[in-house]
Amino acid sequence: MIEEQATVVDVEAEQFTVQTQRKSSCNSCAANKGCGTAVLSKTMGKKHAIVSINKRAVDEPSLSPGDQVIIGINENMLLSGSMLAYIFPLVMMMGLGLFAQWLGTSLDFKGELHIILATIAGLVGGLALSRFYLRKGSRRADFAPVLVRKLQQVTPVRDNILLP
Repeated sequence: MIEEQATVVDVEAEQFTVQTQRKSSCNSCAANKGCGTAVLSKTMGKKHAIVSINKRAVDEPSLSPGDQVIIGINENMLLSGSMLAYIFPLVMMMGLGLFAQWLGTSLDFKGELHIILATIAGLVGGLALSRFYLRKGSRRADFAPVLVRKLQQVTPVRDNILLP
């Protein structure tokens, strides 16, 4: 399970909404100054992600806005979704391009325009199919983030006296 700390923003009867801080690991890399990803991360600034999570069990802790929680998502589902979003369009693009090359060679087509068009069609088709399957899969319960645990609230201490 991949876990992330979040802050509860809103609580409703069947779901609650949390806000997570998007993190970048660019500050710890040695190539920070010359990396395009680091420059892009600095220009975009720190962004927040808002996620709605369905309440699953009756025994979940009571939540109120401002509570700190740990949410998680199944890593197998994240990997399969990433494969579908990134690898599938590339495979479709390369597959249709190679098929168009083979077809053009066997039919004695001149030029490469048919290969270029088939490659673009493969990429667009792969993106459309992966978008369709990801939207269809996003309704599945195992793709949704879940509440792992509620973090204990820190009580401030002054002069060794617990404050309310």
